[in-house]
Amino acid sequence: MLTNVVPLLQKQLTRSRNNFLSLQPDLQAFMAKMCKSTLDNYNTLTDLQKRMPKQTGPCWIQEPVMLTAALGRVAPIHLELINSWEVFDSVLAARFLNLPGQKKLGRGEYALQGKEAIEDLERSRPFETCFIPGNDINMCFSFKATFPTNACPKCKKETNAAPESTT
Repeated sequence: MLTNVVPLLQKQLTRSRNNFLSLQPDLQAFMAKMCKSTLDNYNTLTDLQKRMPKQTGPCWIQEPVMLTAALGRVAPIHLELINSWEVFDSVLAARFLNLPGQKKLGRGEYALQGKEAIEDLERSRPFETCFIPGNDINMCFSFKATFPTNACPKCKKETNAAPESTT
């Protein structure tokens, strides 16, 4: 009985082996297509990467106004978003929140001046005439001199130095 099983098993194994070997060309063709497809995808992606700009940044229509605030911090004023005195005041209030100068800002004790200008920006003028794309604006706080000119502005202690001399 076992003698009949062995030839049957050999015959079945031979058939399975032949079936497997007959699949080899199809398997090779499939693997070649997969390799080609992967290589094509890689080439497409590298081509797309080469076409991308090296540095991507925000795409604004116009150059921002650069504001140097009274504390020396520089911030871009994007005129697409900040387009009125009211919005500008809100942005300034947010930038000085819990910082020195917050109260002076709230009382309006500050001046804005173009980098090359001699006169302050007039708030009575329309916002868009004061803030020109690409310009630089400087901000400074106003201080009232309620002490002698030869006194320290912080401690109010008078000195013997002449008022025009620098220390």
